This record gives sequence, structure tokens and C-alpha cells, in this order.
Amino acid sequence: MLTTDRSHQRRLCRLAILGTAVLVARGVGASDDPKLSSAYPPATAAIIALVGDDFFRQYITPQTAQTYPPYAWCSEHPNACAEEVRRGYSAVTYRFRLPEVSWVDTIIQCTVDVDGRVLRVEGVPDCVKDRGECVFPYDEAAAEAIAAKAGLEPGIEAWQYRFIWHRERHTYVWSVVNTLSRDRSGVRGRLVTIDANDGRVLETLYWAETSS
Repeated sequence: MLTTDRSHQRRLCRLAILGTAVLVARGVGASDDPKLSSAYPPATAAIIALVGDDFFRQYITPQTAQTYPPYAWCSEHPNACAEEVRRGYSAVTYRFRLPEVSWVDTIIQCTVDVDGRVLRVEGVPDCVKDRGECVFPYDEAAAEAIAAKAGLEPGIEAWQYRFIWHRERHTYVWSVVNTLSRDRSGVRGRLVTIDANDGRVLETLYWAETSS
């Protein structure tokens, strides 16, 4: 079981609210051509509003579209389900890849309700408002140097690096993770989150994974 400080726990709770477990249990298949989905036009429009039409055409490619009908269990337990799970919705995914920036190759997801309203766009920075949000000048080596300067200990194993979307800050970050101890009770360490556009250290958290 993984535990972190309170701020990270709140993020994990918000992920659960999206009904990830429900989606897996329902097993709804993906469309072969996402452009055939009625959710594709509003989802695409929402992304273009954030990155611009040219950027979208160059770097963002439709991947899948999944439609989720209302989940019957939610009619009896409405307070346990998000509104879109109760009413039904679609999830449209896109690949976001910058060929000239090798570490930028990730997935965008748009959630669209049954009325065609875009509820969430995950993985898309607001490049129209701030072009600096879509440059990503800091690579893994730079993230390593920043984490070391921020005091991340060498630890007992090689550091792990991930370029990921930060849901709360709506930007891409580097997550640099160390391992400080490993025994029969579990594994413990720290992680440093770094803004991938300006190199700021956004947070430092302790983490622990206990043995079951």
C-alpha cells in the first residue's frame, strides 16, 4: 500500500472520484475511429482552444473514443458516483508527441458528457495563454540536477524519472523519485516534482510502500 503526505493523498482521492475502477469493471470497448464519435468534435475544439489549430495539427493525434452508458448501480447509490458516471459520458484520447523533444510523448484525455459538454481536459497546457507552457526545455538530466540541488538524497537505488501531467497545476512536470530504505516492512523514499517548463521545484514529498 502506497502512502504519501496529505497533499498527495488528496490527489489520489480525486483520481478515485473519476470512477476508474468502475470503468475497468464495465469493460466498454474503444471505437476504431475516434472521429466517428459524437464526442470527438467538442473534445477537439476544447483542445484547440488551449493549444491553437496549428499546434494541434502538428503534434496531437486522435487515438480512441469510448462511450460509457449510465451505470445502473449509481441509480441506487447516487452519492457514490460522479455525475457523468450516473448519466453516461464519453472519453476521447489523443497522443501528444513532440518529435524534436523526445521526452514529450504522452496521452491527452477529454471527458464529454451526454449533452456534448466537455467536463475535463487532462494533459493539455494552455499554450495560447502562455507559449512557454509548451516548450519543455528541461530534460531528464536537467531534472536530475535540479532535484539534487533541492536536496534529494542519493538513496540506495537509482533514481526514477517520469515526465507527467500535474492535475492540480495544469502543467507538465518531472517527478524524480529516490529510495531511502527497503526492508521486510516495505520501501520508503522521497520525490521531487519539478515544473518541466521553468525548472521550479513545486513540491517535495515523502512516500512509502508497505508490504502486504
